[in-house]
Amino acid sequence: TVSLHGQPSIAYPHFSGFADERGEGPGRGYNRNFPLPERTGEEPYLEAFWKAMNLIARFKPEFLVLSLGLDLLKGDPTGSFVVPVKALSTIGTSLGALGLPLLVVQEGGYSLRNLRRGAPALFRGIQQGLREAPRRGRDVATQR
Repeated sequence: TVSLHGQPSIAYPHFSGFADERGEGPGRGYNRNFPLPERTGEEPYLEAFWKAMNLIARFKPEFLVLSLGLDLLKGDPTGSFVVPVKALSTIGTSLGALGLPLLVVQEGGYSLRNLRRGAPALFRGIQQGLREAPRRGRDVATQR
């Protein structure tokens, strides 16, 4: 699991998701948390995303499951980030360019305006990335 989310000391669920939680037992090292502060915008969010993508590329998974929280977008009534919709296109392109089977499960996002704009931006990005995957190979994450 690789997760980008709010700092658990101030964001839900308030008890899990700290950076030092790396898994236990045989799963030790297979969990990476990237807790981000309130008011995180596009640049720091994407910086954490590229770190996460590098971990994913090194792991070489057979498929990805994306737990999509659209509450990261600016204007969400419950989220504390200020990420613009255009960042979802960048994220989608990078995920699609990995050329892996991808399951997207929406798990957050409470602004209808953001849902109407954010989900299509992500999926258009994924589509663009899939078109680029054969040309660019599966090492897109390491290009940043």
